[in-house]
Amino acid sequence: MFIQPVSMKCTQEQYEKDLKIPLLEMGYNEIDLINWNTCRYLVTNYTSVKNVISNMDDVARERNGRYFIDHYNPELFLALAAMTETKEDSSDNFGGKGEWIVSNNKFEKLHKEMFFYYSWRKATKEELINKFTKKEKEQDLREMLHSGDIVEFNNGNIGIVIDTRMGKLIQFKNSYTEATNFDENLKAVRPIYDIIKIRRISQGMQILPTFWKDAPVIWERVEPKEITLQELIEKAGYKAGEIKVKIEQ
Repeated sequence: MFIQPVSMKCTQEQYEKDLKIPLLEMGYNEIDLINWNTCRYLVTNYTSVKNVISNMDDVARERNGRYFIDHYNPELFLALAAMTETKEDSSDNFGGKGEWIVSNNKFEKLHKEMFFYYSWRKATKEELINKFTKKEKEQDLREMLHSGDIVEFNNGNIGIVIDTRMGKLIQFKNSYTEATNFDENLKAVRPIYDIIKIRRISQGMQILPTFWKDAPVIWERVEPKEITLQELIEKAGYKAGEIKVKIEQ
């Protein structure tokens, strides 16, 4: 039986793409997977039944002993969800599908041959968290977006950020898009829709688009600039023939 309840913020698309099939193959059952717009957290140990998965609101994400993963990390979710209480010395049922073990100081997925040929033990919760959690998480720039912020796109369009029950939306003149359509670097699938600038306007002035472009910039995309070696030499203040480039072996 599974021993480590776990929860994580997750969209329906992420669940179906990365998590659903592995969890069902482990032996989990789906119950009450409902409105993902309001119940944004995928949880195990639903209603205290260890092999049941569902989605719930943020109030329930740490109930029933769940370990809450504070960023989208399907590998860690699956590794923790796979942990079972089966004994390591039981040749009949020594582990579950997808469970991780440590053998000769290396992490491997458990399989039956290991019982006979390897010296191994099950990985602990702490080891799995350490293995699958990035040591330095990159900043998610989407968290910078506040209601009322003005955003500018690569194609010149301008929109305003609005908080709704569905999450953050960016409203244009005749349409809108969801903030989740951008990655953690505020980039879209097509580069022309990348966000390149965020402005924060004074409260109450958001209704006057004429003031939007004059609002203070709180973030601006800076792309690496391509430059030739000759241009670099000239920027350093040297003229042609005054410097010789040495390439170290």
